[in-house]
Amino acid sequence: MSMLGIDGFDNYNSGYDLVNSKATTTRAFQWTSANLSVAPGTNFFGYGKCLAGGEDDSLVATLSSSKSTAIWGGHVIIPQNSFFWITGFDSTAGQSPYGGGSTQAGILLTSSNASLAAYRNLAPNGSYNPFQGVLSSGSVLLAQASNNLYPVGSVFLLELSLTIGSAGGAVSVAINGTSVMNITGVNTQESAHATMDSWGWLFGSPPGEGIQIDNCYFLDSAVQSSGSIPFNSFLSSYGLTRVFTSFPTANSGTPAFSPHPNTNTNYQDVDETAMDSDTTYNYASTSGDEDLFTITPLPTGVTPLYCQVKAAVRQTSAGSLALATAMKSGATELDGQSLVSYQTYTYQADGTPVDPATGVAWTNTGVSGLLIGYKETA
Repeated sequence: MSMLGIDGFDNYNSGYDLVNSKATTTRAFQWTSANLSVAPGTNFFGYGKCLAGGEDDSLVATLSSSKSTAIWGGHVIIPQNSFFWITGFDSTAGQSPYGGGSTQAGILLTSSNASLAAYRNLAPNGSYNPFQGVLSSGSVLLAQASNNLYPVGSVFLLELSLTIGSAGGAVSVAINGTSVMNITGVNTQESAHATMDSWGWLFGSPPGEGIQIDNCYFLDSAVQSSGSIPFNSFLSSYGLTRVFTSFPTANSGTPAFSPHPNTNTNYQDVDETAMDSDTTYNYASTSGDEDLFTITPLPTGVTPLYCQVKAAVRQTSAGSLALATAMKSGATELDGQSLVSYQTYTYQADGTPVDPATGVAWTNTGVSGLLIGYKETA
């Protein structure tokens, strides 16, 4: 299995920030639609923020290429009298998870009896919002799991694998690491293509309530190209996985970027649990300029599976200035993909399942001792 990326939502200021992202060679997805809020995630192990969606909210992530098999996992809280829709769809064929649209396949979680069901072409009826739980007339039931599968109103880890095909399709679901559905040899293909390129989530909870998700990860079925990390289909095989966000704690060496305001030192301008746009930032205009920072160490006892560096970047000129994220382990530096910056703040991120200094799995000490930052590349 190959990791496509992770997100813990801990550094966003709002849902608007979320969709201003780019896919990279190692973070092979981007959020492309979101009308929900970023909220304190105290129920999610106290690690920062989560996403909260209400009566008719939605979220879409687009993968950088079409996949025959795709896996998503994340922590979820579903309140009473709610419906939570998760679909894989083929945007290249005009599919959409919204009411009146069509999808390849997905699952619908209903909190009244803590159940889930798998469908081909899962989508709500176009005349109803997701809160009413009314299926499109074209939705086809593939399997119905038993009731009382998850704790309503409390956090649980939900993992979903979809394989798209007219006869060889499959749907697998795990809750807190336990398999609750595994169907194979079914038709999960509604478009002309036996692939999906997007994930969609629809949030259907009563007014004043809210479905929450956090600690998201994305996998595909490709063999991990770097190092010796044989990810299983679901990361819960390593325990109840979650995303811990480390922030800069000090400059490493002499920064090459200039701080704004200049009363701050560089790390203070990017040590932000909510990106503050042009209030504080670091700037440069010379290719090769780089800032590196020490970071918050991981909690004791945590075993890291994947490490990702994320930056919010913009340029003020009309040229083609570019920047890459950077991580340095010992004497070995690994730079991310160089991307031309927009004139509005956009997130870019790169990650790896192995320590670049050793070529094998990360250790707690290895991640905690990292230097992270960014480098102007053009």
